[in-house]
Amino acid sequence: MNIKLRTPKSLKKGSGMASLKQFLLSLFATSFSIALTFGIAGIIDYKKKQSEKREIVMMVMYDMSNSVASIEQADSMIRQSMVVQRQIAENPDVY
Repeated sequence: MNIKLRTPKSLKKGSGMASLKQFLLSLFATSFSIALTFGIAGIIDYKKKQSEKREIVMMVMYDMSNSVASIEQADSMIRQSMVVQRQIAENPDVY
C-alpha cells in the first residue's frame, strides 16, 4: 500500500513562510501545552487544599467534641464528690 502525502505549497522547501509558519505553530503549541499543564496542576492543587482544609476542620471538631465529653465527665465526678463531702459535713457520725 503506497500512500502519497501532499505538502501544501506554503510549507514546501524554499518558501520563507514555511519556517515562520512552523515556528509560530510550534510556539503556539508549546505555549498552549504549558498553560494547560500548569492550569490543570493548579486546579488539582486547589482541590487538594480545599479537601485538606475540610479534613483538618473535621479533625479539630472531633477533638473538641472528645475534649468536651472528657470535661463533662470530670465535672460530673467533681459534683459527686462535692455531694459526698456535703453529706459528710452535715452528718459526720454516719460515715
